[in-house]
Amino acid sequence: MLEEHFSAARALCEAGADMNQPEEQGKPPLYIAADEDILGAAHVLCEFGADMNVVDRFQRTPLYVASWRGHLEMVQWLCSQKADINKANINGYSPLHIACSQGHREVVKVLCQAQADANKVEKHGCSPMQVAISRGHADLADLVSKANR
Repeated sequence: MLEEHFSAARALCEAGADMNQPEEQGKPPLYIAADEDILGAAHVLCEFGADMNVVDRFQRTPLYVASWRGHLEMVQWLCSQKADINKANINGYSPLHIACSQGHREVVKVLCQAQADANKVEKHGCSPMQVAISRGHADLADLVSKANR
């Protein structure tokens, strides 16, 4: 099945499709690849010019959705490709906020190593550390605090 996605992505790219054009629900191709953890398709899309920081209708980037879903390899790859690590959604949640919220420890580590802003606040004034604590992930708040020193 993944090979079909990879082949379809390559065929669309080679046919000149707009790699940033969202589908009917407002999700661009790279966002979908990140959401479904299809790393091969993400590589092809970027090879053909997909915007690393393209957003859906809620201003969520591919890095945001990969962090939300806990797709570690995708997060690592997007960070290595210089995706905007601090770009927030319409509620001010950054990839670090959402990873802390969901309890994705390894993703939080990667984001911290990539220098995610641990002091960035969302629209209600909460930092990623505060979000982690409010969701019962005090260990992640400690991890973010130590990385932020």
